[in-house]
Amino acid sequence: MHHEYSYIVLRKYTYYYSLRVPLDIRGQYKTKRIAVSLRTHSKRAALRGSQQVSIQLENHWSAIRVQQTDRMPIIC
Repeated sequence: MHHEYSYIVLRKYTYYYSLRVPLDIRGQYKTKRIAVSLRTHSKRAALRGSQQVSIQLENHWSAIRVQQTDRMPIIC
């Protein structure tokens, strides 16, 4: 799966995954942006790695959202 929004950035010959933290869960983080080294010089490998990181982050963020929903008071 290749698309325009792969969130990879090349810095000093190494690719990084870089993505802003969504506003609704930003309070759970100390920073507005997540940047993770993909530990590769290859763009092709970086694209594959970025897909894996995206899936992991989305799963993690979904769990945070569920926890936030569970803590919301029920208003009748």
